[in-house]
Amino acid sequence: MEKNLTTETSGNSFWDSTLGVVTKVTAFLTAVTGLIVAVKAIVPKPSPPPAPPIVSRICDVCGRYPVAWQRNLTNDDLKKLSAEERKIMRNEIFARYGYIFTKSEDMKEYFSKQVWYKPINSNVDNSLSPIEKSNAELILSYEKDHDK
Repeated sequence: MEKNLTTETSGNSFWDSTLGVVTKVTAFLTAVTGLIVAVKAIVPKPSPPPAPPIVSRICDVCGRYPVAWQRNLTNDDLKKLSAEERKIMRNEIFARYGYIFTKSEDMKEYFSKQVWYKPINSNVDNSLSPIEKSNAELILSYEKDHDK
């Protein structure tokens, strides 16, 4: 009698036992995948980092509204501020570059009390970043529409 090369001593073929192992591995992987999906569903997703606050604590170098040079502001940002706060925010953009306030006594007085303010320039337009220019224009437009 010739020996069949595909038969093990137990009588099962090699392919039958391999198929059984593959089936068990597939079932295991399916179970693990299901478990991962279930865990993802119950684990909360991390929330995005909060936007910088509109009003910051006053610091030696950034002023009260550093957000005005950090990101583009929105009307919703400006809506949260008083008319006086919007005016200070807009003028602080220029004051950071040492703008000399000659037309507005109240801004001249306000910024002269800030330790970081050094009045050295009569025109700072070329120093402003695109974000600062955009924010100054937005605030001015908002003031014209909402502040009387």
